[in-house]
Amino acid sequence: MTKKVYQQIAQQLAADLDAGIFAPGTKLPPERELATSLGVSRTSLREALLALEFAGRIEIRDRAGVFVKAPAERTAVAIGGDGPPGPYEVLESRRLIEGELTYRTCLRASDRAIAEIVGAAREMERMDLDDLKRFRRVDRLFHVLIAQAAGNSVLADLSISLWDQRDGPLWSTWYRGTRSSENRARSAAFHVEIATFLEARQASAARAAMERHIDGIIERFLRYGAETGATAEPVGDDAGR
Repeated sequence: MTKKVYQQIAQQLAADLDAGIFAPGTKLPPERELATSLGVSRTSLREALLALEFAGRIEIRDRAGVFVKAPAERTAVAIGGDGPPGPYEVLESRRLIEGELTYRTCLRASDRAIAEIVGAAREMERMDLDDLKRFRRVDRLFHVLIAQAAGNSVLADLSISLWDQRDGPLWSTWYRGTRSSENRARSAAFHVEIATFLEARQASAARAAMERHIDGIIERFLRYGAETGATAEPVGDDAGR
């Protein structure tokens, strides 16, 4: 199986760490500079850095940069093998598929199915945002209900499979580093907006709202670990890797 781009970059950076090019305790060069020197996209580099963080080789400090760990601090997690897709690829795929599913749900779903989606959005809006287990359950339910109501079982299964990539190690590593009640409140507000357009049967507006929702998560991914004052790349920039 062909190695994913981020795995190749991670192995190259790991070799540089082993060679002492970046000494323990030092900060890696800024992301844009590092991506340019390696000849890779910033999205692929960011996924590679997540793999290295999961392997215990570096520490990503949100808004401070990326720091090299000493050998004694590292874990025994291997870099390479049949790794999961990176978060950016998953989110990019979700944006394409869930936007279309939302559009089709608006046109095809029964009033009862729409009511269930609206109910999930309203539950998220009212709940204790610090109840992480419940938030995750209702968050998933909202997206699953939309996928299942669109009338295409193949696309629904694919959408749900992509959503469940959140259980993967790279996603979890990144998500823990950016988790906050503010982000959950923003997500809940997007869900209500999507549900409102679905209830009104405004298909194009519902699709655009879903795309904005996932764009916000992509932006959150692109900002993770960036130093204070740095700006994220626009969504879609450099996506071809």
